[in-house]
Amino acid sequence: MTRYEDLIVYAKKIGADVKELDFCTNKKYGKNIDNVIYINSRMTECEKYEVLSEEIGHFKTTFGNITNLSDIRNLKQEIAARNISIDQVCSINKIITCIKKGATNRYEIAEMLCISDDLLDDAITYHSRKNPCVCKDKILLYFDDNRLIII
Repeated sequence: MTRYEDLIVYAKKIGADVKELDFCTNKKYGKNIDNVIYINSRMTECEKYEVLSEEIGHFKTTFGNITNLSDIRNLKQEIAARNISIDQVCSINKIITCIKKGATNRYEIAEMLCISDDLLDDAITYHSRKNPCVCKDKILLYFDDNRLIII
C-alpha cells in the first residue's frame, strides 16, 4: 500500500470516510464535511497524501466553518490541524529514518516523505519551536532560522 492509501485506512479507523472528487481545479484542495473528507482527484498522489493529512487534522480538531481566517479562533484551528499533519507525516522520527536511508539534505527528505518543500518548511518551523536541537540514534538535528542542519 502507498502512504496515501495507508492514510485513507487510518482516516476510516478514526471515523472519517475519504472520497475523491474532481473540484475542476489543479489546486491542492480538500474539504471536511460531516465526517467525509473530500480530496481533489486532480492532484498527484503526494499532494493527496499531504492534503489528506491536514484534513485528518481538521477532522480531529476543527468545529464549525473556519473559512474566515481573519478570526483568530479560526486561525488557531487551522494551525492546530497543520500541526497534527506535521506530526503525522513529517515527525522527527520520520526525518531521522530518511537520514538513515541516505537523505543528505532537506530536498531529499521532502522527496522521501512524499511532501512538498512548503510543508517541510512548516515542519522545520514547528519542530524548531518545540525543540531546536534533537539528538537521536547518533544523528543530531539542529533547527536554526528555519533551516535544518544535520550533524
